[in-house]
Amino acid sequence: MEQQSFGASAPSSNLQILQQQFPGLIALNARQLGEILGGSWKHIANASAAGKYPIRSIQVGGKRVFPILDIAAFLDAGRRRPGRPTKAEQIRRRAGGGA
Repeated sequence: MEQQSFGASAPSSNLQILQQQFPGLIALNARQLGEILGGSWKHIANASAAGKYPIRSIQVGGKRVFPILDIAAFLDAGRRRPGRPTKAEQIRRRAGGGA
C-alpha cells in the first residue's frame, strides 16, 4: 500500500482548508456556508438576518455574507459538549475568563 505524504501542501487548519476550497474569497454567502456545514442555507440566511446565528454575518451591497475568518474560528472552537464543565472551564470561570 502506498503511503500518502502530507508535506507543506496539506492544510493544517480550518482557515487554510477554507482558503483552498474558496480561493480568493474573504467571505461566503449562506449557500456556500450551508455546503460546508451540511445545513440548510435558508435556515442560515433566516437565522443570521434575525441575529440568532452563531457565526457573525455582515451586509455587503444588500447581500449577507460570512467572513471566512469567523467561519474558521467557529469550526476551530468545536462544539460544546453537554454535561458538567471540565476542570479547565471551572478554573477559567473562577479566574474571570468566562465560559
